[in-house]
Amino acid sequence: MRKVVEYFRYFGFGAIKVIFFILVEKCFKFKNDKFAIKIKNKKTGKASFMMRPFTTDMNLMKQLLVDNGEYDFLYDKKYRTYCKAKVVIDAGANVGMFSRIIKEYAKDAKIIAIEPEQKNFEILKKNVSMVGDNDVLCLKNGLWNKRCKLVVESSGRGEWGFTVKEVKGGKYDVSAVSVLNLIDEYSLPRIDILKMDIEGSEYEVFDKSCLKWLGKVEMVITEIHDDIKEGCSTRVLKYMKEKGFSYERRSEMWIFTREKSK
Repeated sequence: MRKVVEYFRYFGFGAIKVIFFILVEKCFKFKNDKFAIKIKNKKTGKASFMMRPFTTDMNLMKQLLVDNGEYDFLYDKKYRTYCKAKVVIDAGANVGMFSRIIKEYAKDAKIIAIEPEQKNFEILKKNVSMVGDNDVLCLKNGLWNKRCKLVVESSGRGEWGFTVKEVKGGKYDVSAVSVLNLIDEYSLPRIDILKMDIEGSEYEVFDKSCLKWLGKVEMVITEIHDDIKEGCSTRVLKYMKEKGFSYERRSEMWIFTREKSK
């Protein structure tokens, strides 16, 4: 009963849809990622957003949009200045919930949302188009440490757990881009928030080349996946500390910050 009340609190009468599909999934073990439903939630603004009910989109919705959501720390006084962000990179954007959430905090921000998996990318574009925001650019790429070719692979964790792997030749799914590529191509003077949930690719992103661009970044919000690639946390912490970032943990999120540039 508590869950039912919680859903109505956060999704209004749209909670009926959510509860219906949760019951269908639990009772019949149904699985279908070919259609999506519209839901409204105050954290993503007044416009609806799309989610696929029989997928990990449901888990993502509960994780980000109800009480104690992963990005609720942005309300804290300590981080409030970052809500004036002008440039945000959302790497591993999935279906765009973070992009929609951060747009409610930083309404003037230019957002670059990066997602390599095709079906996720299609829903991401729909969620961005629903707010009619020309300040959100969707890129079907994988974030890496250089330009190269990548294949997208399932980790068996559902729609929020796709990984990418570099290939030298033959078939590939997407091209890789680096943070430095984005800075150069879009003439970014700095990146106020770099959010990454890239399922182990942080190991490649945080090689020695990251020292060329970390000086232009004010905040990094990331999950670190040592369970996918051993040594991810060692690499990330090494270079973040070298560039003068401090950090704290909030659930699965690592939040790295340094003194704001004058």
